[in-house]
Amino acid sequence: MQPFIPWRVVVCVSPGAHFMTIDRNTLYAIIGVLILGCAALAYSLHEEQQKPSGLNISIGGRGISVDTK
Repeated sequence: MQPFIPWRVVVCVSPGAHFMTIDRNTLYAIIGVLILGCAALAYSLHEEQQKPSGLNISIGGRGISVDTK
């Protein structure tokens, strides 16, 4: 019998499967990855909202193009 360790998390993959314990460092790594993912999503949404609206005038090989946004 293992002693109770409060920073271990028990994960059940599927019903009837053996239990797998995740130690504290792995749990911190998972939480860190989730935080980084949320930060990347927030940055992406922020950049999308910062795009200018109005007219976009481009001069290129095809000539002048005007787009409205």
